[in-house]
Amino acid sequence: MATSGFGVTLTLTAPREVYVGQPFTWDVFLVNRSDHARKLAIVVIPKRKAAEHKSHLSKTSVSSNAASQRRGIVHADAVMDENRLYALHKSNSKDAVQIVCLSTDVRIGNLNPGFCHNTELKFLPLSKGILNVEAVRVIDVLTNESTDIRDLPEIVAEERVTDDKE
Repeated sequence: MATSGFGVTLTLTAPREVYVGQPFTWDVFLVNRSDHARKLAIVVIPKRKAAEHKSHLSKTSVSSNAASQRRGIVHADAVMDENRLYALHKSNSKDAVQIVCLSTDVRIGNLNPGFCHNTELKFLPLSKGILNVEAVRVIDVLTNESTDIRDLPEIVAEERVTDDKE
C-alpha cells in the first residue's frame, strides 16, 4: 500500500505466478482520503536501463588544427581497429523489451472524498526472470498533481512447462 502526496491511497495486488507470453493483471485499489474530489489517471512508467558512462574519442578542435597547419604540422585522422568499432556498435544497441504494459492510460474519473475505486493494470511478460517496472504514476487530471509509486510488487516470469508425453 502506498499513499500519494495528495491524499490518495493505492494498493496493488499481483499474482503469485507469471508466465512468459501469458498476460497477467495487477489489481489496483484506490481510496481518496483527501477532503475534495479527484479526477485520477494511472500510467505505468517502464523501467529504463541506467545511462552508462561511455567514453568518446577526443577530436582536435578546429582552431588548434588551423594553428598547427600554419606551423606546417599536419595531424592524421585517428585509426580504429574494426573489431573495436564493431564492439562499440554492438554495445550501443538497444536492449530488448522484457515486459509490456497493455493498460497504457487508465482513467478513473471523479473520485469523491472517502470513496474508493478498483481497476486493473494488464501486463505481458516477454522474457523469463525478474522483470521490473519503474513506477506507477497517479495523476490528478484537474490539478496536474502527480506522484510516482515505486514500491511495486516483484515480477518473476517463468517459462510454462509443458508435458509432451503421449
